[in-house]
Amino acid sequence: MDIELLRTFLEVNRTRHFGKAADNLYLTQSAVSARVKQLEDALGVTIFERQRNNIRLTAAGQRFISHAETIVGTWQRARQEAGLEDKQAVLLSVSGLSDLWETDLLDWLITVKKQSPDIAIHASTASATALTQQILNGMLDIAFLFEPQSSTELSYRFLKRMNLQMVSTDKDLSIRDALTENYVMIDWGTAYAVNHSKFFPDAPTSSIFMSHGSLALSYILKNGGTAYLPENWCHKLMKSKKLYPVAGTPVIEREIHAVWRTDNPKNPTIQQSLEYFG
Repeated sequence: MDIELLRTFLEVNRTRHFGKAADNLYLTQSAVSARVKQLEDALGVTIFERQRNNIRLTAAGQRFISHAETIVGTWQRARQEAGLEDKQAVLLSVSGLSDLWETDLLDWLITVKKQSPDIAIHASTASATALTQQILNGMLDIAFLFEPQSSTELSYRFLKRMNLQMVSTDKDLSIRDALTENYVMIDWGTAYAVNHSKFFPDAPTSSIFMSHGSLALSYILKNGGTAYLPENWCHKLMKSKKLYPVAGTPVIEREIHAVWRTDNPKNPTIQQSLEYFG
């Protein structure tokens, strides 16, 4: 199957607009429509429901999208691996939660490239659910996340703890005021949510929920507010008086883990790369 048909399908699904997809792919809108029609003919099903100002996946399209992502991702890595110079013996495909790149993974990647230039890297971000699925189906060599799924097919390595502390743009806030005045609840995983409820059982439901800590940090710095954020993000900001700790609030720990398939033939290189995690 033509990879470009799949790329076009994924871009139309991402933008939910044939015109925007065409602009992003540097194609005409008629060319995008023709590619989607060609893909539908090849599959023998309709993958998009086309209504005025509304494009959405059909049930068949929803079933197909993960396969399209897998095929396109595999092709991209295959091209990268085939094009490696002789001195670059192994390509590792790694992915992690977006906020882990902000805190630890970028430093790890830089160290790997300095210490082991023979290792080539394909890096990306994904949700926890997607990371586990991509490891299981062989799309990834290493995934970095908080709460790895238990499976006999997977190997795990605890890397470090991330300490989250409650900080605010307002100085000397009480805990009650911090939790009720522009408090941002962040998705740091299930264990975090459980601990947050245990520590603050009477806290009102936050009107602001964000999937990424980096997004929450940008929001409160621009708009004002309070959130639980990684300590190593906060040091300089507290020193410059842009953020303040909320007195009396507990630190909530998160554990960072690496996950890979036990039968991955690249396991020696995986183990080598993980030794550089600080």
